[in-house]
Amino acid sequence: MTPPQVSNLKNLEGLKDFYVGKNGEGASIRELGKLQCLHGYLCIKGLENVENVGDVSEVNFKDITSLRLVWNGESDDSHKPREILNQLRPHTNLKSLFIENYGSTNFPDWVGHHSFSCITFVELVRCNNCYCLPTLGQLPSLEYLYITGFDMLERIGEEFYYDGSSSATAFKSLIQMNFSDMPLWKEWLVCGSDVKEGGVFSKVEDLTLSDCEMINGACLPDNLPSLSTLEICGRNQLLGSLSTCHYPSLYVLKISGCGELESFPQGALPSTITHIEITSCQNLVSLSEEGWPSNLDSIRIENCGKLFADTNINKWSLRSVTSLKSLSIGGVPDEVGDPFPEEGQFPITLTSFKIINIPSLKSLNGDFFKQLTSLESLTIDKCMQLQCLPEEGLPASLSMLRIRYCTSLKARCQREIGEDWHKMSHIPRLLIFD
Repeated sequence: MTPPQVSNLKNLEGLKDFYVGKNGEGASIRELGKLQCLHGYLCIKGLENVENVGDVSEVNFKDITSLRLVWNGESDDSHKPREILNQLRPHTNLKSLFIENYGSTNFPDWVGHHSFSCITFVELVRCNNCYCLPTLGQLPSLEYLYITGFDMLERIGEEFYYDGSSSATAFKSLIQMNFSDMPLWKEWLVCGSDVKEGGVFSKVEDLTLSDCEMINGACLPDNLPSLSTLEICGRNQLLGSLSTCHYPSLYVLKISGCGELESFPQGALPSTITHIEITSCQNLVSLSEEGWPSNLDSIRIENCGKLFADTNINKWSLRSVTSLKSLSIGGVPDEVGDPFPEEGQFPITLTSFKIINIPSLKSLNGDFFKQLTSLESLTIDKCMQLQCLPEEGLPASLSMLRIRYCTSLKARCQREIGEDWHKMSHIPRLLIFD
């Protein structure tokens, strides 16, 4: 709690957090208005405790460049939060804006106004009563945008891009865009989309969509010329529609927590993708033989336990993905095949192979490793039951072997005296530790 005496510090320049007091306890928002020398970062918490909205206008934001505004609870009056936020209009030299638990249904006009030409970062969190987003498209320097927890929002429309006071290209500087926890969002209108250089979202490199279960691929912007990383998390209807989107620079696809995903890929993926991550998809049981990008170079699969069950192991194979060079698998809590992996399960073109956190792994398939004639790097991590290296030895091409937290294996790999030393003595770089 911020003490009311804080206003006596007339020359105070830095105040990380200001808590608005309640029922006469702690400092009122009026006390904050007496601190005229504050600059840099300021966080105001407990805005639901503001009693007199008129007192808010006394707060001086002239030298505040990063502002965080937080309501800690729901308000009985949905109009009051808007009145407070309207009075909290900062100076136009603001660079970063964060608003959390805002309780009104829409935002005042200053949020997103084009006069805030210095703002590069905006994050709006748990504005659960809002049915529309503020006009953020006219912030000329905005680079990073995070929208989380808009429970009532169903549609992103023209109001997101233009407010009528400016016709400049929307989101012309945006690099990273993240939407999460928006359960009713089902329509995304892209206004002013232009295939030419400089169009809306033309500089977006990173897009994350998490727990937006009603949005589908038909709603995605169909032209994101600079998009390099796409992350899809939680329940969604997006994965089957990527082939129709024009993302010529897309290199990385990340999929996580998609509980309804049973097979992957679902249709052809863009050929530009070189790296795919699939994590925590608990019901994934098969990997299709078709649909993989022709330039796919690396895959990481983690915490997809059912994929490695004995009943599912024959439902998938990556052997046909001959462009694949790097493979990382891990987080398998249940039993895996013994020995592991099966022949023909992975391509023999691998140059890097990581086996991480498979506690039940007891032995490695020597016949499989003999085929990896191009393998340069092998990592075995957190495989506590692994007893030894393959009897057939390891590929002569290996230049690095990393073994970590493999208690049963460590003793056998001791230099010169370990029982498995002769299987690895040819490898120039050895990293073995707990």
